[in-house]
Amino acid sequence: MALWILSKIYYTILITARPDYQKEATVESIEEKLPHWMPDEIYFQEENDRPPVAKEKLLKKYIFPVH
Repeated sequence: MALWILSKIYYTILITARPDYQKEATVESIEEKLPHWMPDEIYFQEENDRPPVAKEKLLKKYIFPVH
C-alpha cells in the first residue's frame, strides 16, 4: 500500500515486460484497482525479449534520453 501512496506523490514511470498488445487490458486493470491514479508514463515491451532485456531497452530508448 505504501508504494501506491508514494506513487500518488511522485512522478511515476511504469516499465513492464508485458507486450504492447496487452496495454489496453493493463491500463484498465490499473484504473479498476486505483481509480484516481495512473502512472505518468507507461512503457510496454516492443519485441519478444526476456523481461530484463526488454526493460533495459525501454530505459535506454525512452527514459534515459528524457529524464
